[in-house]
Amino acid sequence: MQIRNAKVSDAPEINALISQHAELDRLLFRSLEAIYGNLQTCVGAEADGQVVGCCVLAVIWSDLCEVKSLAVDNGYMGKGIGRKLVEAIISHAADMGLEKIFTLTLEPEFFLRNEIHA
Repeated sequence: MQIRNAKVSDAPEINALISQHAELDRLLFRSLEAIYGNLQTCVGAEADGQVVGCCVLAVIWSDLCEVKSLAVDNGYMGKGIGRKLVEAIISHAADMGLEKIFTLTLEPEFFLRNEIHA
């Protein structure tokens, strides 16, 4: 499994991942257009040649950003992929000089359980 920057060709798989979780009320739906618009700050987890996880960094202000659209394929959950995706996004935020990170989540226990604090 590899964590990497998202590619344009990943957009349909990312859309499917997000939709999979949105249908279960775990995430907000994102249009394919919105996914293409956020690819520059999206990381993906790739396993066996397919995207099995994604996470987006949205810059809000000069020192503020949001972690959003964190999704992992149901078959790959519980393997630390979500944590690695968030860690990659936090690292990317630091590289950009962003000091404050927040998330609005329907799954707060994930962030509490993994003690992910930015």
